[in-house]
Amino acid sequence: MSLASAGCERASNAELGRVQFERYCESCHAIDGSSRGGAPDLRRLARKYGTPLPHDEIAAWIDGRRGSEAHGTRDMPVWGDELYETFPANESTETVRTGTIHVLVEYLDSIQRTD
Repeated sequence: MSLASAGCERASNAELGRVQFERYCESCHAIDGSSRGGAPDLRRLARKYGTPLPHDEIAAWIDGRRGSEAHGTRDMPVWGDELYETFPANESTETVRTGTIHVLVEYLDSIQRTD
């Protein structure tokens, strides 16, 4: 894969991720990733994690493998559970579930601020 096609794929994934972000996340995090109320500002994840964002670690927050129990309750829905209920387990739906989380992380990567 060429660098140009990798860049296009990443941009395309980020656009798909924006659609999923609007569906699953926008009610607590504005579409630009800023906070609505008490939710964290997701545009500043790069300050903690660097860029590009560590895909597996961010995905673990989204799908519930990683939580904030040590810091109190987990207010964010466990989207892994939601996706497993929406797409019952079989070979093709596993791709949909992991693909949805993948494009969400790509979108988050695309909205990071450096200021």
